Amino acid sequence: MSRKKVRGLLLAGLVAGLGACGIAVLLHKPTAPTVQRSRVHRLEGAKTSFVLSGADPRGTTLTLARRDNSLSRELALSILIDNVAYPLRLDRWRSLGTWSLAGPVSVELGDEKVDLEFELRLDPPSDALVLELRANKSPPAAHSLALRIDLVADDDDVFVSGVGELGDRASVAGRIAVVFAKEHPLGFATTGTAIGVTTSLPEPGESGLRLSLTSPPVELQGAVSPTNLAVVVGETPLGVWRTLYGLTGTKTLRVQGKVTGTTERAQVFGRDAQGSPQLRAF
Repeated sequence: MSRKKVRGLLLAGLVAGLGACGIAVLLHKPTAPTVQRSRVHRLEGAKTSFVLSGADPRGTTLTLARRDNSLSRELALSILIDNVAYPLRLDRWRSLGTWSLAGPVSVELGDEKVDLEFELRLDPPSDALVLELRANKSPPAAHSLALRIDLVADDDDVFVSGVGELGDRASVAGRIAVVFAKEHPLGFATTGTAIGVTTSLPEPGESGLRLSLTSPPVELQGAVSPTNLAVVVGETPLGVWRTLYGLTGTKTLRVQGKVTGTTERAQVFGRDAQGSPQLRAF
């Protein structure tokens, strides 16, 4: 092959390479190093994936999915202002590290706009996720703020500490709530005073109870404190309590014993000094 032809081939290859590079640059959309726009984000725990999605027009959802496919539950997230529910819409978020992210959300109240910050923090070893909502600044008028989680409890039992098992129409408050799903228990807690727990009959096409869990409301005045809910996917019905007590800072003591008198799977209830049920395990 002549040197002229070789130079021609090299030149053609160089032009093609530059053209491909130019196309790649045009197709590539630069993103900010910390702030991102995404409809879906995933936080990975030890055995559970927590998938945050803003694709639902009704608002942001959080899906709890075990990686062995033994459990998948969708939680709908909303904001309560003055006890009125508004969709939580998270379109932009920034990573705060491997296991945490945050993003701005806002709620329009007529001519008034309330600017909020929504943050998620994952503790990977325990598969516990803390959802926190706070105001960036106090709005002109006084309002109360809370975070709400809605889910369908299927045919699972729902237990609230200090109350016991719930029926199909209940509205109670407690520091901890546990949904005893057949695969893995789901625990809910708060570092505040107590969460509000409401059950209602299912909508057409649903099975089991509808369950709403509300964080302790805070007043949007002066120095605004955050409000939070924690979600835990437990390995066992007994082990989930250990994680929940750790999240709430509840002091625990080791108790040993043996259940007799039944050949069936035994249930154990823990009661406080007033006789109120605080724990259920089996």
